[in-house]
Amino acid sequence: MVRLLFWILLLSSTYAWGQSSLGLGFRGGYNATTISRTYYSFGSGYYGGVYAEIPLGSRFYLQPEFTYSKQVSKGEIYSVGSSDKVGENPEIQYLGYGILGKFGFTPSFRLILGHVLDQAIVVKKPYRGGFDPVFTIGAEYKSPVGLGLELRFKKGLRDQITEYETFKSTGVIFNMNTHLVFQLGLNYTL
Repeated sequence: MVRLLFWILLLSSTYAWGQSSLGLGFRGGYNATTISRTYYSFGSGYYGGVYAEIPLGSRFYLQPEFTYSKQVSKGEIYSVGSSDKVGENPEIQYLGYGILGKFGFTPSFRLILGHVLDQAIVVKKPYRGGFDPVFTIGAEYKSPVGLGLELRFKKGLRDQITEYETFKSTGVIFNMNTHLVFQLGLNYTL
């Protein structure tokens, strides 16, 4: 699947270089992150990256992007079957590659939908680490000078918790604990 996405990016990039309105840009901002089916609350992190904006018509854009993301949740981590605290405020950092579609209702307002493939580069308990496919949806307001405001929701599709539990009084380990990330940030297209 990674090879397929690589070839799609390569072919779409080759097409894009022939277009006069190809936009290259930077994006960054704030992450509010938690893990589904846990007692963790939202924690603060940040993200930053680069992208290409490839027009495929008057209202549709393809946006390949590379992004770094630090995701932190708030809560204590306890060992299974005991009341031993083994950590708090779980954190994971990713390098991600995504291909997003952007549909423009107006020249300034766009909806974002796509898929991001995140690879963990820093992992702290209770995270598994590794590779996480992520579904992304959002909206963007783009000014005429290329500055944009974006709001995104990201939902991980892979279980993230190891053998630890997140709340000592329950004695229960939930299955399919995935990332829930809200991103608010700025972007600038050259």
